[in-house]
Amino acid sequence: MVLRFYITQLNLINKLKSEVKMGKPAIKVNSQYNKIFDDLEKYLQFCRTYGYVYDERDLYKEKSFVYRLFTKYLNGKDVKDNWEIDAKSV
Repeated sequence: MVLRFYITQLNLINKLKSEVKMGKPAIKVNSQYNKIFDDLEKYLQFCRTYGYVYDERDLYKEKSFVYRLFTKYLNGKDVKDNWEIDAKSV
C-alpha cells in the first residue's frame, strides 16, 4: 500500500514537471500501475481467506501453484480452503 502511494506520487511529480497546459498541469495516471497493485491486493486477500502462503513474486507466474488457484478463484471455480483442512486435523 505504501509502495503504491510512493510510485503514484513519483509518477505525478514527473508528469507535473514535464507537462503544463494553459497554466494548469495535465496529470495522467498510468492505469497499469493501478492494475498491478489492485491485483496484488486481491491476491493478498485470497491468500489470507483461503490460508495460502502469500508471495508477491508469484503474481502473474503461471508455474506457481497458489497463483493458479487464484486464477481459478477469479474465474468462479471452487478452491480448496486450507483453513478448513487445518481445523479438521485439530
